[in-house]
Amino acid sequence: FGKRLGSDKSCVCLQQSVSDSLSDFSCATYDVTLRVVGRQSRLHASQVRQDRVMDLLRQQFGNYSKYTFAHSEVSASSMHVGHWDSGREYLTTLVALPDVRIQAIGRGRVGKKDCRLAEVCYCDVERCEGTEDRHSLGNLVLES
Repeated sequence: FGKRLGSDKSCVCLQQSVSDSLSDFSCATYDVTLRVVGRQSRLHASQVRQDRVMDLLRQQFGNYSKYTFAHSEVSASSMHVGHWDSGREYLTTLVALPDVRIQAIGRGRVGKKDCRLAEVCYCDVERCEGTEDRHSLGNLVLES
């Protein structure tokens, strides 16, 4: 396992895909896939509210963007996490949020390319090995 990130009230979000980035000015749109993972006993899908997700997206893309959600459904499933070397295991909740298309408008240079961005927000769980060098894209605050 890697370092524990976030808490049961605020999640640390990391970029997972490396093909495109927020600093890529050749992007006209971003299709964002966002997942939230936390300890099963502490994270419930109802805690992940759309207004809080919008706060996170505005941290990343600013107010000068158009946000379109693919749908309004939030789904949750259980995920078994295990560490082969130590034998430690625990259950997490994986919350899948609707994909969001973000159109850059009014940001000076706007490119022509459609870009994809995948993020995982960690809420008081250890991240997978190999994500240590990824920088935080912001915090997702959960409903208490």
